[in-house]
Amino acid sequence: MSVLCAQGDLAGLRALPGARLREAAGAPDAQGFFPLQWAALNNEAEVAELLLANGADVGVRDGTGQVTAPPPPGNALKRAGLAAQV
Repeated sequence: MSVLCAQGDLAGLRALPGARLREAAGAPDAQGFFPLQWAALNNEAEVAELLLANGADVGVRDGTGQVTAPPPPGNALKRAGLAAQV
């Protein structure tokens, strides 16, 4: 799941059954990071939108205690209007 999110693989994510996508959207990977973090770090706005629509929580803390932070000015997530959510 992390690789799909980091690489912006929308087709791969959409191929997951709905229940699996919702479950995975809120689950950390082996490193303790969440799919939404991978999408944000790689400026994958469409992936972030899909994850948010499937229950990803912007306030959950990863294994290092960090939450998915607002994107830096000018990046793809901000342009997509997700800065207030992420």
